[in-house]
Amino acid sequence: MPIVNGRLKDYGRRISERLVELGEKSGANVAFMWALQKNGAVSLSIRTNGVPDASAVAGHLCKTAGATGGGHKDAAAVHFASLADFMKHVKIAPPPQSPKIRPEPPSPS
Repeated sequence: MPIVNGRLKDYGRRISERLVELGEKSGANVAFMWALQKNGAVSLSIRTNGVPDASAVAGHLCKTAGATGGGHKDAAAVHFASLADFMKHVKIAPPPQSPKIRPEPPSPS
């Protein structure tokens, strides 16, 4: 499931469309963007095409993580009190990497 780091307002309106595309491409139909705020809190934006309901995803995170937030069917947000709190409840793993293919060395001329 795609999760990227960045502030939505730094990317403009099209970032929501791109997140929905990433969610659909992943098969999860949901994508997340998180950002560390100046006050130390973390905001997690949730984007879907409406299925699953982004506000239901936010509600689940609020209930299970003790966070605040809410939203609409296709866009929602959850706010964690700290980075430590966020990392405790949202497990981020690096994307799978493709095997590195080393090019053949050039043949001597």
